[in-house]
Amino acid sequence: MVLSIENLCKTWPGGKRALDQVSLSISPGLYGLLGPNGAGKSTLMRTIATLQDPDSGSVHFDGIDVIRQKSCIRSLLGYLPQEFGVYPRTSAFALLDHIAMLKGCTDSRARRESVNAMLCHVNLYQFRSHAVETFSGGMKRRFGIAQALLGNPRLLIIDEPTAGLDPGERNRFCDLLYSTAQQAVVILSTHIIQDVQQLCPCMAIIHEGRVLYSGSTSAAIDSLQGKIWKKLVPMDALPNYQSRFQVISTRLMSGSTQICIFADAQPDTGFESCDPDLESFFFSRIPQTA
Repeated sequence: MVLSIENLCKTWPGGKRALDQVSLSISPGLYGLLGPNGAGKSTLMRTIATLQDPDSGSVHFDGIDVIRQKSCIRSLLGYLPQEFGVYPRTSAFALLDHIAMLKGCTDSRARRESVNAMLCHVNLYQFRSHAVETFSGGMKRRFGIAQALLGNPRLLIIDEPTAGLDPGERNRFCDLLYSTAQQAVVILSTHIIQDVQQLCPCMAIIHEGRVLYSGSTSAAIDSLQGKIWKKLVPMDALPNYQSRFQVISTRLMSGSTQICIFADAQPDTGFESCDPDLESFFFSRIPQTA
């Protein structure tokens, strides 16, 4: 059960290339997809979710041609886009019940049990009779997570999964994702780098429609050992350092600016070596000014 993406291309009217020869092989488990706004992440996810066709390339999942056999893959798919629309005056239970039926759960008793269990998982059971339009932003996000997880999907695609969730909700959702990923391919597209570092053994970085890295998350971090350096500098000195070194991040600290630099050796006096993390790796591939 592998999701195989080969040489996927998509160009929008006007010439903007959203996907440029994207190739990835994704095995069961949690897989992180990182990239800045406009990198092509949403285009890639919408293509995998059968919502749009590429100009060229192929996508296969467990022997299914995703582009040509859309109805087959949809029965195995759970999808939560960043903007998730609902019927606002419908209760949470009624809407999830309808979605479960669309996903093929025709037994009313089994469907009711499944919907109630999912409402408990996302901490919405006590609001099951409330209209979705009355929900807060975080509650709507949890509802979207519930509909994506209905039917035990074998391929789960989630855009910005923890956006709008408080810390307790985020932890609960991460537990749900981890449980789901034991028997499914789960793709997380997010701007929250810490989510990928915490949850995803493998990942990809996409920028301007191209894959800049795909592979092990821990190997990516380890590749920067001894190559990340930090120093506090006056704010007005920042342009000088940016012109001389590869500054990958800056942070205000007590009126000064802490800069992090990617370099094979100590770049200048006063710099201290620091342990790399996934944010360091991300910005070493995609500079802060990009």
